[in-house]
Amino acid sequence: MRNRVLPQLLVYSVAHALVDAVCASILTSLTFFGGLNSERALLLYLLYNFLAFAMQAPLGLCLDEIRCPRAAAQIGLGMQTAALAAFPFSPEFGVLLAGLGNALFHLGGGVIALNLTPGRATEPGIFIAPGVVGLFLGLRQGMAAPLSLSVRIMAGTAALALATLTAFLPIPESYLCSLSLEAVKRKQNKSPLQRDFLCAVGLIFFSIAVRSFAGLSVAFPWKNDSFLSIKFLPAFLLAAAAGGGKALGGFLSDRLGFLRVSTGALLLSIPFTHLGYVQGSYAPVIFGLAGCLCFQMTMAVTLLAYVRAYPRREAWAFGLACLALFVGALPLLLPLPRVVRLSTALNGPAARSALTFASILCLWRGLKILRIEKISEQKIRP
Repeated sequence: MRNRVLPQLLVYSVAHALVDAVCASILTSLTFFGGLNSERALLLYLLYNFLAFAMQAPLGLCLDEIRCPRAAAQIGLGMQTAALAAFPFSPEFGVLLAGLGNALFHLGGGVIALNLTPGRATEPGIFIAPGVVGLFLGLRQGMAAPLSLSVRIMAGTAALALATLTAFLPIPESYLCSLSLEAVKRKQNKSPLQRDFLCAVGLIFFSIAVRSFAGLSVAFPWKNDSFLSIKFLPAFLLAAAAGGGKALGGFLSDRLGFLRVSTGALLLSIPFTHLGYVQGSYAPVIFGLAGCLCFQMTMAVTLLAYVRAYPRREAWAFGLACLALFVGALPLLLPLPRVVRLSTALNGPAARSALTFASILCLWRGLKILRIEKISEQKIRP
């Protein structure tokens, strides 16, 4: 990894963890200590997820037009500081700032990570990975105690400091290079209006959404227990396994092939996840962690597939993948009776395995249509 890539990747990855930690702590603190009734808390939770995930698609279209990813990331970090200041006085305004700021940071930081070494999945995978650890830390902080003024000041200051640091980091040259319309058309495998192209995009979208639903429905009975006499260690290890899977999936895909790694990892996740529910002290934890790691290894592949489908539209590609995550999670977020019954019916081990297998088939077919065997067009350097 070149010296010019490492500082960018380090700063944006740390900022990613901080942004997700701030958002999780705000939502959890409001739920546990904000004095909100259940209906209002649910509405705020839905509002945040809509803004942070679903809004990335339309915001990504705008960002691709104005082409200022660093500014988007900086604004997103600044909005986290504003959210920390606002949410004790106006929960709705605080959640609004946190959700939109999260979306802007992910789009800006994601576009930069995608352009550090174009065509590779390692760097985007590393950028994505710390987010789940940040979510874990934010959730634990929010459940343990209300966000104190000192914690909010420290987190807000850290966000502003990271935003300032990004100003000294150059935007990747590959992003600044302008492509003519003819070059874009030549780089694209399929016309955006062709049926096969739309079918591939839809299949990958469905694969991400199904994986989102199946992943969120997994609830290992040992998750919140003590492990090795350390409370909440299993939950932290699950977060670390999820983050590690995202990074490892990108790394292995660059070396072994995108199709092989993504489908193989999802297949391995099925038996490992089942074994995570068996009785025992150590075996279920080890198998469950392995299942979680394998399950998350496709994240960078699906993102790079959309980038390949929409060249020079990285923000739209990133936002489209996040929109699929939101669609998949929506059945678990809505308390409607029919939706709850459907979610419960699909939450069993057999149904979850069938959904994962359906995700594999859709991903495999979508990558085949887009002719994505190994996306990286650069020589892999150790």
